[in-house]
Amino acid sequence: MTNHIRHLFCGTALVAGLWTVSAFAQSAGTLDNTVLRGNIDGAATTGQLATEDAFAEPLFDPNAEQQLNASRASVEPLQNADTAEVPTTGRAQPAGRVGTLQADGSVTPLANTRVDPIEANRSTAGADPYAPLGIRRGSFTLFPVLTQSFGYTTNANDTPEADAAGFSRSQADLTAISDWSRHQLTIRGTGSYQTFFDTEADDTPTLEGDVELRLDHSRALTATYGVSANWTTESISSNNLSGVAVSEEPGLLQYGARGQLDYQPGALGVTLRGSVDRLEAEDVALSGGGTLDQSDRDFILALAAIRTTWTESAVLQPYAEVEIGRRAFDKEVDSNGERRTADILALRAGVAFDGGEKWTGSAELGYRIERLDDPRLENLEGFTFDGTLNWSPRRFTQVSANLQTQANTSTVAGESGSLTYAGTLGVTQDLRENLSINAQAGLAFQDFTGSQADETTLQVAAGTEWRLNRNAAIFGTVDYEFTNDGTGRRQSTTTRTALIGLRVQR
Repeated sequence: MTNHIRHLFCGTALVAGLWTVSAFAQSAGTLDNTVLRGNIDGAATTGQLATEDAFAEPLFDPNAEQQLNASRASVEPLQNADTAEVPTTGRAQPAGRVGTLQADGSVTPLANTRVDPIEANRSTAGADPYAPLGIRRGSFTLFPVLTQSFGYTTNANDTPEADAAGFSRSQADLTAISDWSRHQLTIRGTGSYQTFFDTEADDTPTLEGDVELRLDHSRALTATYGVSANWTTESISSNNLSGVAVSEEPGLLQYGARGQLDYQPGALGVTLRGSVDRLEAEDVALSGGGTLDQSDRDFILALAAIRTTWTESAVLQPYAEVEIGRRAFDKEVDSNGERRTADILALRAGVAFDGGEKWTGSAELGYRIERLDDPRLENLEGFTFDGTLNWSPRRFTQVSANLQTQANTSTVAGESGSLTYAGTLGVTQDLRENLSINAQAGLAFQDFTGSQADETTLQVAAGTEWRLNRNAAIFGTVDYEFTNDGTGRRQSTTTRTALIGLRVQR
């Protein structure tokens, strides 16, 4: 027995030693490749999917991130303005709620990472001694990220009863970017799991994936295609589950495909885009036994749009856009006897501005109408206001602002849905090259059609990040959120959250 143990120990040590040498050689080879090849030309950042790459480091050239975001901004996935029937998960998600307040009242996590001022953007990862270099694999560069955080929230279920609890959140992200001389393929995947301690609040798993291919046909013509999927659970405090005794949180699955053509032969550019998205809601397990059928909520959304942009000026580029679509529910008549399938029309006009190293952004005004097939239901319509601003008033200071209008459908009897207007303002300040602080405030107002009371959400957050080296960073955040919908069912909720975490990346 002793010999067996000794042989097992020696074998294990040998394997560990070989693995260490191999990893060291691989790391050295990767570094050599990075030094020789430099930065990925035209690389894009991981960006954020439906639930966000919480606390993820900007992994690439910020200019490239802006280009990718600009390219994808008009390709509307299911979570965007015209598709957002998808309810928020409702519950306080401490590690994921500190961040940008979305139009539906949900929160895209505050990146809580060092944001390079526009005038201090770096053209290569090597210029930043704290930026991850990635792992070379053939013609791709991989950027893995592991994040572990612990915290405490005063309202784990996001209910007026305010059940306080500690929590843990683990997240893994992987982004693969092609390094081709022409065209680009980007693959992103995220998985997270949040669990609460000493409370009955359900754990929250999340899985997300996205694949995007850009084809550069010519100097004037570019095509972008993508597919995405997202699965998470819906909180028992969601408006869609109001008054229902739920024993286990149901799942929500979203997936879809998109495509876009950008053609700019001269001063006038034309963009054509289209998308098809699908939402599926799982049946709800009731605490008294049995299930609640949620197939009334399942639908397919198809959108198509054309945009023209005047690009003669590099500073101001006005544009106009027309979008049409149809939201087709699986059930022609739902359990309330209502027909919710609807036609969509949206008109938008705006201007994109680029002040070089100091400021960039856009401002847009529009009008959107969603006409439901059932004449008893009001049209879901109203003005839309959207815009972004990135401003660097001085070196190492970044100010960002966002304004968004979002349409949300409903399956509540007599309700067509709601329009939500949300705005955020954030500031990031670099104290040192590897130490930054940030603060953010957000306000959202959800205007319902019909008799349901309107809802207002206020959120403020602050955070800091200390980057130890290229591969590790420590971060912390505090967050306050107040929601009031003015109804006797839910009334108001207040949530305070604090967390600290570690991020490891390559």
